[in-house]
Amino acid sequence: MEKLLWLVYVICWGVPTIVMIVTLSEKRYGYNPCGEDGIWYCWVAPKLNESKIDLMVWQLIAGKLWELISYIVVSILYGFVKYQLFTHVSIL
Repeated sequence: MEKLLWLVYVICWGVPTIVMIVTLSEKRYGYNPCGEDGIWYCWVAPKLNESKIDLMVWQLIAGKLWELISYIVVSILYGFVKYQLFTHVSIL
């Protein structure tokens, strides 16, 4: 079990770090007046002449998409840990 602990660290720290680096490198963080045009996140700044679809994609990348991926991965890891515990207890 301890052999896979590095995987948990990589997922929990790596995914948000990669998202932050990509978003910073594209200069997407900034002020975005919330509430105008149905904008979700006020920290993802729109660029000039950007379509709403492009802005929505960046909002997903910087917000909900990696969050949903993290939920899925954590659920899979939880299932794996539960399976390992179940097999370990049944051996005893």
